[in-house]
Amino acid sequence: MIYKYSEYISGMSTQEFDEDGRLFTDSEVDSNMGAGNIKTEYINIEIIINTIKEILNKVKCSEIDPKNSEENTKLLKILQEEYKDFSITHPVVLRWMVEARQYDEQAFRTYAKNHVKSTYKDRNEFWKCQGEYLILLFRRLNPKASVKAIRHYRDNVMGLLKKDNDEFDDANKKADEEIKIIKAKEHATRIDNLKILLSKLTPT
Repeated sequence: MIYKYSEYISGMSTQEFDEDGRLFTDSEVDSNMGAGNIKTEYINIEIIINTIKEILNKVKCSEIDPKNSEENTKLLKILQEEYKDFSITHPVVLRWMVEARQYDEQAFRTYAKNHVKSTYKDRNEFWKCQGEYLILLFRRLNPKASVKAIRHYRDNVMGLLKKDNDEFDDANKKADEEIKIIKAKEHATRIDNLKILLSKLTPT
């Protein structure tokens, strides 16, 4: 039997659990979308929490200065490769653990329960979900923050994530255009080569 928890605040998503406490999590994402067309599998929330603890330990053991952006970028790439499934499903969570050195287990559990979905209709919805974790994290790390401060932080976070998403879409469009140009040139070259071959085969 699958239990569905009630929708949270924005009405954006529900999280699904079975009676053993296992939850749907994303295991494969269409590389062209970053979200959507997602295959799902059951993973116990405690397994994910243990994975996070492993990552946090590796970040700590790296002894990299949090202010050293170049080395932290290298570390992030290493962890993204080592923990591919987690990186694909929770990219912002991983990035914040490495670059900002910020994480809160209760914030993550609430985010996983109320916002993580088995499928997303598009990249925009996916990144909004990621943004909810940052807002939950902000509230946990700043329990005395006013409603105004939280709203301001939300606006900033969602704005930045939207900008990143738009830039990704623009990059994809440019890449598609470049691929079309390359294919057109390759097609023209094949036609020219074929004409040359035919001319050599044609008796004079």
